[in-house]
This record gives sequence, C-alpha cells and structure tokens, in this order.
Amino acid sequence: LTLEDIHVMGTAFSSDVQVDEATPTGTSFPVPRTVKILRSASIDEGRSSVSEHEFEWMIQRRPLVVTEESLRLDYGEQEAHAMLSEFSAHGLEKYQGALNWPGVGTRWRQYLNFLREEHARDDNDNNNDNDTRGTAAHDSDANGALTDVDSAFRAFGNSLGRVLTYRALALDDAAYKAITKSDFICPSGQLRVSEQELANVVETKGVRTIAVARLFIAHLARLLGHDPSISLHDDWQTTTLIASGYSNYDRRNSGRSKRVHLFEVSCPVVESLGWTLHEVALQAPSVLGGEADREPWFNFPAPALPEGCWFDGRLQRTERYSLYGLPFLRERLKRCFVFNSSKELTEALRPFANHQAELHARDCMLVERPS
Repeated sequence: LTLEDIHVMGTAFSSDVQVDEATPTGTSFPVPRTVKILRSASIDEGRSSVSEHEFEWMIQRRPLVVTEESLRLDYGEQEAHAMLSEFSAHGLEKYQGALNWPGVGTRWRQYLNFLREEHARDDNDNNNDNDTRGTAAHDSDANGALTDVDSAFRAFGNSLGRVLTYRALALDDAAYKAITKSDFICPSGQLRVSEQELANVVETKGVRTIAVARLFIAHLARLLGHDPSISLHDDWQTTTLIASGYSNYDRRNSGRSKRVHLFEVSCPVVESLGWTLHEVALQAPSVLGGEADREPWFNFPAPALPEGCWFDGRLQRTERYSLYGLPFLRERLKRCFVFNSSKELTEALRPFANHQAELHARDCMLVERPS
C-alpha cells in the first residue's frame, strides 16, 4: 500500500464532500478577550521565509543524505521504491537526500513536482534567450537557485512558507518559567530521557512508526519506548481541549495548579510532517496489523468538554506532527495565553465545538445522501 493508494482511499470516502484546508475555522472563534495574556511579541505575520538557523537546526538532526535502507525504515518498502524510482525517472537523484528530513519525505511527491517545475522554468529561460540566460544563471545561483540538495531543501522549505499554529500545555508556574528559559518546547519523552536517546528512537524506529504510535497512543510505549514527537494544531481550541485533560486547578493553593498555557507560534511548515491524521490512520495496518479505520471524523472528549468535540482527520490543521520538539520559542512566539479555571476553558471552547458538530453532521448527510 503506497501513499498514493492511501490518498485515493481517503478521498474516496465521499466524492461529494469538499474538504477546504484553507478555511481558518479556529480564527472564526478567537481566544476570548477575557483570557489572560501572559506574554505577547511583535512578530512579522506576513513573513513566509524560513531562517537559515532554522534550516540548520533541521539538518543538524537529520543530514540531507538518504539510502534505500533509511527510506524503507521511514516509509516502508513500497513507498521507498516509489520515491527512488520517481526521482531516477526524472533525473533528479542528486536532490533526493532531502527526503531524509521528515517534512520533505512525507511530502515527497510535492517536493518532486517542485523540482520539476523549477527545472522547467530554467529550461524555458534558457530556450528564450541563451545569452541572457548565461548572465541570469550566475545571478540566480547567487540568490539560491537549485544547484545541489542543500539549495533544493531550502528552496522547497521556503516555498511551503510558515504557519501560525498552537501548542497548549498544562503547566505550573515553575514549568512555564523553565520552558521560557530554555526557549524550547520539548517532546514528552525528553522529560524522561535525553535528547540524544530520543534522536535514536527516530533513527531506529522510522517516521511512519512514530506517527502511527502517536496517533494510536496505547501502543506508543511498546513501539517506541519514549515519544520523540510533538503535536501542533492550527485551531487553538484543539490543543487547548487536549491540554485540559492534564490540567488541575487548585482553589486552595494556586501555586500547585497546572493551568492550561496556550502558545501561539509561527513555524516553518517544512518542520512538520506532511501527513494528515487520516493518512496516518490508513497506514496503521502496516505497523499494527488489522484493518485501517477509514472514518475521517472522530470525537475527542476531555474534561473541558466531556461530551467531546468533533474533528476532521483529513485536515492538516487538525493536527501537525513534528519530531524533535519546537525550538526558537522566543522569536516564534506571538502570544501566550493562560486559562485560569476549568469554567473558563469550557466557555472558551463551546462555540468551536458547536460549529464542529454542525460540520460533522453536514458531512455525514452528504455521505449518506443517495446518488
């Protein structure tokens, strides 16, 4: 089963259902003004580029070198074969090292198409005016044209841009101060083992197994031992609801409370995996056996909403998986909110939950409607 098969299976759920990834569902329900803002910063929301030190952070964790064996570990034998065959068929082998970074490997067809378009543009320039092209090529190379795998990785990462996304955590005051001081939100596994041990989990288990283990978390300890990943959510309500399950509001001693802290951050898209939750679920049989759960919608209950909230697993905004953690927090942070009571959490989340229930009901009606 290749990811192309999975894409077909996912979209075949209903030809009538239109999944609009660009619709900013969560922004239609902003964080209520009554919620306290602990910290805010002026970041350039119009900025789409990825900084050089952000690219270097990625490459330090996974160099841009790939082998058939490493691709098989990350994506399975069939997918690895498809990747290498396609790059070879188009004469683009020198760029395939970038597939080692999970944010590229999980988007490999998009990366391949990007490379082909860039080369076609260069060919058109060359055919239009050889003399002018000779000068332009020199200038273009100096400005980051595709000359090798490093330049291709950076160009593709910049083409994906950035996303304003969210991570919520239930923290006491000491834990919040520790995070801000470290300038880093680490995976939960790093609370128990070292950063190097988590990196070894990635290298020995592979991207697909980690993603499946995170989605089907009951199997995580058996499959991985410790979790090297984190989740980001483009709708603040999603991560806030999840964090409510770890919160504790002590009325007698606020210092012992674990309040939900909501971090609003600007992150490079290429830093996260390109798979939706639905695509991960369809790959689960390759890791866990059994049959795939093809139902894209799921209901997630948590203390803030005991009846749960409906989410569409076909949307990447529902959840983005990232490996290794979230670095450079200070420069990426736009705002950090803190919810001071369980009641405040529930009241903030309710409008979004009602909206999601309406979307789910509408989607189910379209699926059940006779053709």
